Amino acid sequence: MSDSAEIFNAMRERDTERRHRNLRIAEDRFNELPKETRKFTDWHWGIPTKYGMHIDYWPTKNKWRDPKTGRYIHGDFDSLLGYVRKRQ
Repeated sequence: MSDSAEIFNAMRERDTERRHRNLRIAEDRFNELPKETRKFTDWHWGIPTKYGMHIDYWPTKNKWRDPKTGRYIHGDFDSLLGYVRKRQ
């Protein structure tokens, strides 16, 4: 196997481990989110806001979308909780 294939496989393995870790953290702390939070799939959740919209959240990527601006934001779970609390 070539060096580039080994590097690619190592990067892919690292990304897979990171996604699993992020999902495990989000699942463990799910009860800290508002009780109306919906899981569309294991990898896509909807968190309600006071505006009658929902924040799209992808736990494996630690990414969410602001419902008013459509802007994508990256951060850890604590950042998400702060973001959600400001909009409740």
